Amino acid sequence: MKQKRMSGIPEDELLPLPVIEAAIQNDHEALGKVLDHFQWYIRMRATRYRLDSQGALRKYVDEDLKAEMEYKIIESVTHRFKIRP
Repeated sequence: MKQKRMSGIPEDELLPLPVIEAAIQNDHEALGKVLDHFQWYIRMRATRYRLDSQGALRKYVDEDLKAEMEYKIIESVTHRFKIRP
């Protein structure tokens, strides 16, 4: 059985600390892993709906919004994250 943390997220689903530490130092590979880890959430939040020419509702990912969210994550990790002892 997976052990859960206070956040309720199983430990094996968290990003490893060395990846986070490398991402804070602006390591491109680590930042890619951070973005990959949150891709499901980014895509969910950037999903929009519109009517097509036949009046059917279509779901799509707003690529501009997705890029903006990815930029904000990178900016937050490289400029604001602090590892507490």
